[in-house]
Amino acid sequence: PVGMALSGGLDEQPRARAREMAMAAGIGIAGYLTTQLGAATVGSLIAVVTVGLIPLEGTLAAYPGIVVGFGAGALIFAGVYFAYSKHDWSYIDLEMPSQRDVAYTVGALGLLVVALIGISQLFEILGVAPSSHGIEQDAREGDPALLLALIPLTILIIGPAEELVFRNIVQKRLGESISRWGAIVATSVIFAVVHFQAYATSESLPEIVGSLGVVFLLSMVLGWSYMKTENIVVPSVAHGVYNALQFGLLYVQIA
Repeated sequence: PVGMALSGGLDEQPRARAREMAMAAGIGIAGYLTTQLGAATVGSLIAVVTVGLIPLEGTLAAYPGIVVGFGAGALIFAGVYFAYSKHDWSYIDLEMPSQRDVAYTVGALGLLVVALIGISQLFEILGVAPSSHGIEQDAREGDPALLLALIPLTILIIGPAEELVFRNIVQKRLGESISRWGAIVATSVIFAVVHFQAYATSESLPEIVGSLGVVFLLSMVLGWSYMKTENIVVPSVAHGVYNALQFGLLYVQIA
């Protein structure tokens, strides 16, 4: 009986981990959908004002409002998650960055830039052209000034919103039941999958998969920085500044 009990316990561990992985994937997808819902609803309401105030061509003036709605969606998702879980808002690892945190922020940002350069060169050698993000496509076909408007918004809203959902909730939750590196890998897979729509600007599946592979690797770096510091400010700033650098360079290229 003891042997049977031990065997049953061992068999249950993989099942429990599989359930937790499925739950984390569901939470990540729900978080993504909530941010999109916030962008579509709250963002649309704000866009009524921004369209008349922001000097961007056509519907691109709605983008800043959509980004604010995106951030509101992330906060709404966190509130709902805390309401139906054993955690509350104290679960958020939000602290004033220490010197060590600043060092990890700079290090993570440097790794992100180096990884992007390396991956870009690899794509060039392989003759693969990764698909572009929907924002890049809108900027190229519409008004490049959109990219300048998004620089402060990605630092203040987009980076923190995505890191709150995927690092402080999904990765942290997974880290309670599997290894910390396993949590980083699993979260990065989820993070890449939910970005499929954003990079589905190409009809070539290999190009889309290549772009999602980049997203996966960048997510690994952000997950590592969060694991080492346990301060959501670190990946949030690294994420936001990295996006801002991309927007700035892309603006120079297009304009």
